[in-house]
Amino acid sequence: MASIAPSFPIEADFSDRLNPLLVKELRQGLRNRVFVSSFLLVHAFVAIAIGFETLSIGFSGEQSGNESWMALQWAAEVLFVCILLPMRALTATEDEVRASAPDLLRLANYDAGAVIFGKWKTQLLLSSVLLVSLAPYHFLRFYVGGADVISQTLALLWAWSESAMLSALCLCLSTLRVWARCIWIAVLLIPLWITLVPPSLLLFGHIDGSGIVVALIVWSVVWFGATMFFLTLAISGFDTQMRYRHLAE
Repeated sequence: MASIAPSFPIEADFSDRLNPLLVKELRQGLRNRVFVSSFLLVHAFVAIAIGFETLSIGFSGEQSGNESWMALQWAAEVLFVCILLPMRALTATEDEVRASAPDLLRLANYDAGAVIFGKWKTQLLLSSVLLVSLAPYHFLRFYVGGADVISQTLALLWAWSESAMLSALCLCLSTLRVWARCIWIAVLLIPLWITLVPPSLLLFGHIDGSGIVVALIVWSVVWFGATMFFLTLAISGFDTQMRYRHLAE
């Protein structure tokens, strides 16, 4: 008699734990020239700054020029992490509309909120990758120049949050026309410059423990309110773009 092969229960396919839209955006972001150039250049600038600081301390035996090299390092990090990286989101929604992506997004049951939050989360992940890759330089600064670890860590967290807020702003601006973008930038220029005060006080000032707690609470409230406001406007603007394109066709 022919033996009957044992039957095994067929398991269901594994569910995707990551959002496919987020995976797609992250792959495109990691291959983007802006991110790759920013990643390489910021590492070069920071390595040069710490290298010259180490040489100056070795020759002079003093740490008098420590703050100048620290300022150069943080200027490079702020330029790439908080300005150049968020600016890649200025054309985010335009690229989706030009590629006829809204039709595919509707078929996949993705609304404007899912698209905007997916792009914003991608910006968060890219800024996190860049800042985590820079963390060893800050530990090296602690051993070379005796920098304060707490202030350096808080400043890194501020850079991450600033990048997230400006990414939300750039997503909001990407849904507007050029003249409207110029108006928004002119109106928000001074408030955005004021946000540079917290890291300056942390790195080059002397703030006691209570002052740091108050600054963190105030900054958290301002950051959350501004970020949610920009994301809400970005969702509304992108939804209008999707509806306008659908009606135009």
